Amino acid sequence: MSDIPNILADRYATQSMKSIWSQEGKVILERELWIAVMKAQSELGLNISSNDIENYEKVKNDVDMNSIMSRE
Repeated sequence: MSDIPNILADRYATQSMKSIWSQEGKVILERELWIAVMKAQSELGLNISSNDIENYEKVKNDVDMNSIMSRE
């Protein structure tokens, strides 16, 4: 959410690279990590339903940075 331009990224990074390292991209990657953790825990016997995991996967790309920043 920085208004300062990143000269190096603007000049040399591909759009895919910019997307990965954007604030939204980092949130999505973190959510993917936690979904993987939930799947592993479910496989180990924790009570996490496949429906719960599917629901998390459905909304993992819905990123509201204003809401996140207001809580951090």
